[in-house]
Order: sequence, then structure tokens, then C-alpha cells
Amino acid sequence: MWKKFIFSVIIYRMSRIFLFYIKALAQVLLILVLPFSICADELKVRTFAKSAILMNADSGAILYQKNADDLAFPASLTKVGTAGYLLSEERSMDEVIVAPRECLRIISPKTKRNNNYAKPYYILETDGTHFSLRQGEQLTFESLFYGLMVASGNDAANVLAHHISGSIDQFMEELNEYLKKIGCKSTHFTNPHGLHIPTHRTTARDLAIMARCSLKNPFFRKATSTVKYERPTTNKQSSMILTPRSKLLKEGVFYYPKVTGMKTGYTSAAGYNLFAVAKKNDRELIAILLGGKNSNERYQDAIRLFDAAFSEVKISRQLFCKGDMKFQKEVVGGVKTLVAHVSRDVSIEYFPSEEPQIFTKLVWNKLHAPIAKNDIVGKVCVFDETHKLLREVEIEAASDVQAKVMKRIKNFWKRKLRSGHSVLAALVCALWFGRAYFKKKRSEMDKLSK
Repeated sequence: MWKKFIFSVIIYRMSRIFLFYIKALAQVLLILVLPFSICADELKVRTFAKSAILMNADSGAILYQKNADDLAFPASLTKVGTAGYLLSEERSMDEVIVAPRECLRIISPKTKRNNNYAKPYYILETDGTHFSLRQGEQLTFESLFYGLMVASGNDAANVLAHHISGSIDQFMEELNEYLKKIGCKSTHFTNPHGLHIPTHRTTARDLAIMARCSLKNPFFRKATSTVKYERPTTNKQSSMILTPRSKLLKEGVFYYPKVTGMKTGYTSAAGYNLFAVAKKNDRELIAILLGGKNSNERYQDAIRLFDAAFSEVKISRQLFCKGDMKFQKEVVGGVKTLVAHVSRDVSIEYFPSEEPQIFTKLVWNKLHAPIAKNDIVGKVCVFDETHKLLREVEIEAASDVQAKVMKRIKNFWKRKLRSGHSVLAALVCALWFGRAYFKKKRSEMDKLSK
């Protein structure tokens, strides 16, 4: 008989434990499958470029993509990645750098092809863009950086790389490691400037990631927005004025007022490439266009993409209504399961092409009975796909949860002890337990006498 009793008790306790975990699992599943997994309405734009992407500079959301993961030759857009790595650590803008002979070696493109693109991969070409550096010329880091981004100087890229890492080959190892670290999955650069090497390749998506990281540095923004730069007088030559091919930034057919920075690139193998960033209010967008057939097409593509995005109107979506979304939780010492709901309406606003992928997380407070109706018992956090917190809403008890009898007694004596009536409370407690003890003993004696 005792065995059956013990077995039934064990079964009862196991069923209670099983029921508790089933409820907990159901609650987790409820949170994980909330109907907020949304697919953005990508921009409908026709572009000339072989591959293209439009990315939100703040969130990384993709508004438009066309063959964004196809491998391509970046040409001088390589310098966006080079610049990002150069500025990834604090540099002295006034540091004087001497141009070594090794960084200025030059051959013709034909010779380079005839040599089957043999090392060194960073060797310059006679028809490539340059900063007119001379052996032994002394310039500051700042001037060379402007030479890199404004003049698109391949020689400036070599000199900066050599100075930072001791050799250009070492710099390339460090640069490729940096690009992997920031999230570029398909990029391998063989030189710091982008002159054609068959194995020097990337994607539109990776270039957008490079640009997004580089834009976090104010000096990169300043350099890519510059439309005229005076190269200072040095120990080798007089000053000169440099003007980049920044048609989106300068008055003319392709001038686009919202553009705040850009960089072009071209080789016969790569075609006409473009990086541009534009801003309207607090929304900043990055455009990457690769493989254009002529120079003007890349500007037309950028304008179409920016126009389509900036013409969007924000829409609102309600995620929660007050009183909806019932949540349940077992409460320590409670006579029943706690039922809770969100305390207010919650909605988000977004542009149609940037509708976020929503995930929610339920966070309970540390709970003990008793709990009164409308007490705050936890919160629901709403995140986007990058784990950025979008909204946070408190959840409140839908009804009272009374404490069990023993829990109430325990709480009563806790309050008494805290109120300063320690001796009296201890005495009453001793009398209560003493009475219970003697009552139990008397009952046992009565049973024995029978």
C-alpha cells in the first residue's frame, strides 16, 4: 500500500514538472513565432550596371540589389577599402612620410600583360591615375590621403601602404584580414589601388560594407566630399590644384544636391564603377555600381536609385495593442498561474524598401506572490535583424495572483520582523509552533491509548 502511495506521489510530482516545462516551452514558442517576420518591398529600378546595391548606411538594410554577390573588378573603388583600413586606427595627420623608390616603379599595361601579371602586383602603370609623387618627396599623411581619394593616386596608395606596414605585401595581408573582420566574404585584394590583376576581385555587397565602415570616420567623409584640393609645396615640387571626377558633387548635368561623397573607378577590365553616398533628413544611403559600359551610365544609375528611395513615404505598422498578447508564467508561492499582457500600444515606422525583419524577446522580472493587477511583471523587447533594439514595452498583470497560505504566513512574519517587533514576533512564533507540536504529540498519544 505504501509503495502505491509513494509511486502515485512521484507520478503526480513528475506530471506537475512536465506541465510546468510544457507551459514554459509554449511561451518560448509564442515569442519566437510572433508574426513580424516581414519581407521588404525592394525598389523597382532599372540600372545599366552589371551589379549594383543600395544600402542604408546606418542599419545596413538593403533597398536594392542586382547581382550584388557576383565577383567583379573594383578598379579604384579598391581605395574605399584601403582608406577604411588606413583610418581604422588613430593616425597623426601631420606625420611626414617619404616616398620610396620601390613604391613608384612603373611599367606599361602591355608589359604587365605580357608578364602574365607577375609580382609585384602593386607595380604602377603608365596610364594609371597618380598623385605625381617623386622619389624622396616628403608629404604628410593628410596630403597623401587626399592624394589617394581626391586624385585617386595609385602612387599615393603604395606609399601609404608601405609606410603603415613596412612593405606593401604586408599591408595587403593586413588589409584582407581587416576586410574579413568587417564582414566582406568574397573579397581578395592584391594591391592597395585597384590596377587590374585577374585575382583582385570583390562584390558590390562587400564594397557597400567597406563604404559603410569607412563612413564612420569623419576624415573619410571630408575627403570623399572634396571637389578641389591644393597639393602643397614640397621639397620636390610646387603646389598644384587637383579636381576629382565628382560629377554628382559639382554643378552640371549630373549634379545631385543630396550626394555628400563619392569615388569613381575605371579599368578596361572593370568598366565604369561608382561609390556614392546621399542623405535626406536622417536617412543616409550608399550606392555601389559596377561594370558600367560608359561613364555617364553610372551617374544615371545612382540618381535613379537615390530618387526612388528618397521619394518613399514612411508607413506605420502596429505590433501590439494594449491588452493583447497574453503571456503566462508560474509564480513562486502563487495560488494560480500569472496572466500578463502588454501595457500599451506599440508600433514602428519604416520606409517600404527597408521594412525590418522583426524579432521579439520576453523578459520576466523576478516574481513572487502576491502580485496585484496592473503590476509591471516584465517587458517585451523588439529587435531588427541586426539585433538593434527598436522598441520596448512593459507587460503588466491582467489579474491578482494571491499567495498560498504558508506563503502569506511567511510574509506576515517577515513584515513583523522588519517592523522592529522582533522579540514579540519571536515569542508569538515560538508559542504557535509549540502549540502545534504539543497538539501533534497529544494526537499520537491518543492513538496509542486506543
